[in-house]
Amino acid sequence: MKYLLSVLILAACLNFNLTNLTGQAHNLTGQAHADEQQTNNLDSALFGYWYGESIPLPIGGKMVNSRFTYLFLDSGQMYMGPETVVEKALEGQQGSAPDSEVRTGTWTVEDGVLLVKWDNGANTKRRYRINGNALEMLNKKGKVVTAYQR
Repeated sequence: MKYLLSVLILAACLNFNLTNLTGQAHNLTGQAHADEQQTNNLDSALFGYWYGESIPLPIGGKMVNSRFTYLFLDSGQMYMGPETVVEKALEGQQGSAPDSEVRTGTWTVEDGVLLVKWDNGANTKRRYRINGNALEMLNKKGKVVTAYQR
């Protein structure tokens, strides 16, 4: 139950309904450093693993702590979920618990805004910035709402 609540809270922090943001996309600014390399609308600063807080995950009938993870691939593919399950999904394996599914999708960056089209049909649109080794997700006012570490 704690795992599900943690995932729901984190997902709620990241998910935005695109219809609520219509007309606001051009007002949003994010990372957009001129010296950063962006290839095919992908920000290379995002490539790789980003870790959030540790969350309990049921594995083999036991609760095991796993870091909440985002994995951005240079192909534009993205994985989100508990670290151990993201790694299994990357290898093409199934998670060991029914509620341990990883969310997958494709991602791009436009004007410093992270755009994710999830495979389940949902969309995420979030301003972000890289601050040292932290990926910071920002609200409409530019305040940090969530941070992930390398």
